Amino acid sequence: MICPTDIDPKRPYGLPYDPQWKSQMPRPTLRSTEFILSVIEKIKELNRRP
Repeated sequence: MICPTDIDPKRPYGLPYDPQWKSQMPRPTLRSTEFILSVIEKIKELNRRP
């Protein structure tokens, strides 16, 4: 897709995601499998929010 260079993409559409998404994710203090499952659950929870 070709876009004009003088248009700010944030203006018509807003930010593509919440800038604070990273702070809401669990930290990797758990074992790998547990961490991955906790991240998946957190993503599901965040997707359910309005």
